[in-house]
Amino acid sequence: MVRVMTAALLVMGIPALTHAAESKPTCHGLSLPQNSKKVAEDSKECRYISPLNWDETLKFFSRNLPSAQTKWHREINIPAAKYLHVESSNPKSNWEGINIYQVGGTSGEIRMFIIPRPVEAKPAKAEDKADDKGDKKGKKKKKSR
Repeated sequence: MVRVMTAALLVMGIPALTHAAESKPTCHGLSLPQNSKKVAEDSKECRYISPLNWDETLKFFSRNLPSAQTKWHREINIPAAKYLHVESSNPKSNWEGINIYQVGGTSGEIRMFIIPRPVEAKPAKAEDKADDKGDKKGKKKKKSR
């Protein structure tokens, strides 16, 4: 009986571990609450629904985000909605901020929108700049002939 159960656990364990890893999503390197669901699966945007309530969602992020590298903006709480913005001050992170919001009163679902950090253009090399200047001069000479 023990052998049968061990074999069953081994067979079932691999898919279960795979499912557990899939159920804790990340977006732009930011870990989200376990079992968070993407709002639109085919979308490139990072919009998720939290399985936790408002307070638990905020606690999750306050525990998992380094306080020295995040700035929590004041919570906005009106009868129809709650909203909080967390800003990343770490220039090396892939996310710039996260909006956590709940629309529809206390019965509404908690949504999270992760704002990606803009990708900065790489500075042009000195050789490229010299080539550009040479091209401009060459064009001017052609025009004056």
